[in-house]
Amino acid sequence: MATEFETAHRALYSFLMDRPIVVEAVAAEAVGVGEQPDLSSLGAAATENPQEPEGIRLYARGAWRRARLLRREALRADDTVRGPAVLTEDGATTVVDEGWRATVGPVGHLVLEREAARALPAVGTRADPVLLEVFNNLFMSVARQMGARLEATAQSVNIKERLDFSCAVFDPDGNLVANAPHIPVHLGSMGTTVKEVVARRRGAMRPGDAYAVNDPYHGGPTCRTSPS
Repeated sequence: MATEFETAHRALYSFLMDRPIVVEAVAAEAVGVGEQPDLSSLGAAATENPQEPEGIRLYARGAWRRARLLRREALRADDTVRGPAVLTEDGATTVVDEGWRATVGPVGHLVLEREAARALPAVGTRADPVLLEVFNNLFMSVARQMGARLEATAQSVNIKERLDFSCAVFDPDGNLVANAPHIPVHLGSMGTTVKEVVARRRGAMRPGDAYAVNDPYHGGPTCRTSPS
């Protein structure tokens, strides 16, 4: 247990503390094997005369299309449905898009696989609001995770309890990309500090390097930067 704890601690915090391990709480979980359900009907042989599918209108990829409508219960093992199609059952609806196929497994599982390669549009210079939101959340997540790691590993009461810190992501020129909502009072000087570090150390910075700055004339006190 101690070895597993230390492995998990190192993976999460990147270091081990030279302290005895204290077991504060213990939880136990028991799993019992109950009566197995009868799935033989789902794994029956494929139907020789499958039901003629009903056609419906399906809005996909920006246009209305014709799609097959099938009842899930009518499918048997090894039956394959190629999209566009809609599979309905009492508790769910499965849409098989164009370029995909759905195959019924031996015990009734529905396996969806892509048949046709996805055509990705070229990313141009025009701002895509969807991609902009995706990347915005990605960068914000990085900043939040930086703060979570700092809070969890800090020994200082100011950091661990008062949360007196800020974390942000900057571009190679020191411009702010994303900042986590910790204490934003630091962010006004962080950009200047990062730009000063980049200006002094450009060409010599390597992934994993850390810089501690405490110069009030170049950004402000107590700022730590790390290139990635």
